[in-house]
Amino acid sequence: MSRITRKAKRLIPKSEIEWLTHDQRADHRKTLKYFSSLIEQMDDAKILSEADQTFLQRFTGSGNPETWYAACIDAYDKSEAAYLGKLARMGQHDLTAYHEFMNPDQPPAMHHRWLCEKLMRVEAGELFTLLISLSPGAAKSTYGSRSFVQWCMGRNPDWCVLGAGHSQKFTDNEFSKPNRDIINSENFRVVFPDIFLSENDQSADYWKLDGFKGKYYSKGAGAGIAGIRALLTNIDDPIRSAEDAASPTIREKQWRWMTSDVLSRRLPNARLVLIMTRWNSEDIAGHIEKVHNESPGAILGPVEIINIPAQAAADDPLGRKEGEWLWEEFYGAKHYESLRLTMPPSMWSALYMGIPLDKFGEYVSEDQFMRYENFPDNRGGKKDVRKTVISVDTAQKATKRSNPTAITIYRQGFNKIHYMVHAQKVKSKMDDVIKLLTRLATNWNADYILIEDAGFGSQILQNYQGKMPCPLVEFQGPGKSSKDFMFENAVTYITSGIVQFPKQAPWLADVVNEMVAFGSNGVGEDDYCDSFSQYTQHEIKAFRGGTKHLKVVG
Repeated sequence: MSRITRKAKRLIPKSEIEWLTHDQRADHRKTLKYFSSLIEQMDDAKILSEADQTFLQRFTGSGNPETWYAACIDAYDKSEAAYLGKLARMGQHDLTAYHEFMNPDQPPAMHHRWLCEKLMRVEAGELFTLLISLSPGAAKSTYGSRSFVQWCMGRNPDWCVLGAGHSQKFTDNEFSKPNRDIINSENFRVVFPDIFLSENDQSADYWKLDGFKGKYYSKGAGAGIAGIRALLTNIDDPIRSAEDAASPTIREKQWRWMTSDVLSRRLPNARLVLIMTRWNSEDIAGHIEKVHNESPGAILGPVEIINIPAQAAADDPLGRKEGEWLWEEFYGAKHYESLRLTMPPSMWSALYMGIPLDKFGEYVSEDQFMRYENFPDNRGGKKDVRKTVISVDTAQKATKRSNPTAITIYRQGFNKIHYMVHAQKVKSKMDDVIKLLTRLATNWNADYILIEDAGFGSQILQNYQGKMPCPLVEFQGPGKSSKDFMFENAVTYITSGIVQFPKQAPWLADVVNEMVAFGSNGVGEDDYCDSFSQYTQHEIKAFRGGTKHLKVVG
């Protein structure tokens, strides 16, 4: 009997299952939550709202609170049993249903449903290598290394599974033992009735299924795996810490382990799932991505390599709107904003945006940015500000919303230091950009707005001079000089401390990350770099004897 035939005989046919959509499941949860709330309020002797009382009178045909209470408990118990019963039957074929049945208080969020779809494609043999990077706290291990592994072994009890993490203890405690204990539970057998653990093989780093060939090995990244021929290799967070990520020796050791042990021992049609938070461009994920891009056939495929940033950019894999946060209904935007404000920019970029910058960029490194506590200010009778300039790198077209306009603002002190005090990007039409520039120029009491005579910047220069709170100044561009050459010159003002940056600001990580990443193929945008280069070329270089001069358009 083939494995496919055997699986079909073990599992309930899909045609015999009542399938619930995610919207229908949400309605079931809403019903349960409502009855639970009513029961809790009556337990606490709270007065129910008029709407709740009206509902209960209609629901029970009685005005007696004791009847209401008994009816709510009965309705909750029956609704919960019916819903869990449907989830259990669906759970044989659907990973999200399995997870919710086993964890009723953890219904899958949108990105969990997306992740489960990818993982189910792996189990079905539609993908053989899946690499997904997600930020800390996204429950990637909960779904990718626990529920998925349990579900796979329930559906495929002859599979040999290798689970790996950054250390033996970590993998044993976080993956092997939880998976072993769940598979040995009565709840698991509601979904997969014929799956039991072998009584003789239930150790922390190795356990087997009874009556089948299935087994699970737990290994720390770098450990020997001779003799283990897994049909599913599941690697979760192979890097322990920032210190390990920064060590070329540890990174190289892990990559040798991947190439000489893990990848070299893959069976035909064996699956590899790597789910991790990014740390470094030369971590395991970075190496695999590089190998796959340079030699697509080198990694057993089909292959999918996907990064899910904490904050959505254009063309987000999850279909989020640009700027939307991951699992925002759970964490809230303030959670991420606080992290971005307090975390070193390179760490934010790697851990939460999935773009490692490795601290040392092609032109400038993160530790070369000099930071200030306070910038010059004229408030309170002070006269510390020599000049305030807004530098604008406009989109190419006034109607092209996908191309951002970058705005940076600088305060000059009489100490000859230039302080970047604000930065932001907008994807808006020209009219909206004009409104924003008007507000910024007023709020910052700008001396002038510097705009390149290109894109819809040309239209602004031609049509809005004399209509803004301050003069518009034309920047004539680098001429034959490339962006790279102009930014290379601008970087000298960072490394010399002539231009300084705040110790903390909501926009700081984006600016520093973009500048550090400048010149790296396919990494990020360069709009902030252009706005910064424009300012230094025109304001600092000209002031120090360069060839560029201010030209007020009149």
